[in-house]
Amino acid sequence: MIHNIICTNCGAQMQFDDTKEQMFCWSCGQKILRLSVLSAERAAPNKIFAPAPRSAGSNFAVSYDTSMTNVQMTLYLDDGSAPVLFTNGKSKKFHLEPGHHTLIFQIGNRSYRRNIEIIPGGPAYKAECGWCDGRAYISILQPSGGIIGN
Repeated sequence: MIHNIICTNCGAQMQFDDTKEQMFCWSCGQKILRLSVLSAERAAPNKIFAPAPRSAGSNFAVSYDTSMTNVQMTLYLDDGSAPVLFTNGKSKKFHLEPGHHTLIFQIGNRSYRRNIEIIPGGPAYKAECGWCDGRAYISILQPSGGIIGN
């Protein structure tokens, strides 16, 4: 039988096949045992695992610089929070839940979409954004130190 579960470590939703003795979370690698899934289901049907508590630490930082102070940036996060306005020299830190995120950076009158994958317990991402000589730039530094997009 297939059970819908949520990983206790990262909150990822998945399906567990109880013909297997164990499985690993596709997102964080947490080991999940058949016995714990079946026991939890008997104790609380339809709510097998609760997600891990949200961490207070930031894992995504954004900074914005521009040579033209009238060009602002607005950041739209996919977590339902209000858009964040950035003016020249502004930086802000955020906490994003583990998993895939699509971010929209609106610089001037153009929008730029970037995707990132937050790793549970992993190092923070950093986005360096700006407007210079009539061009926008967005560099997202991955936890490994590489750059995602420009």
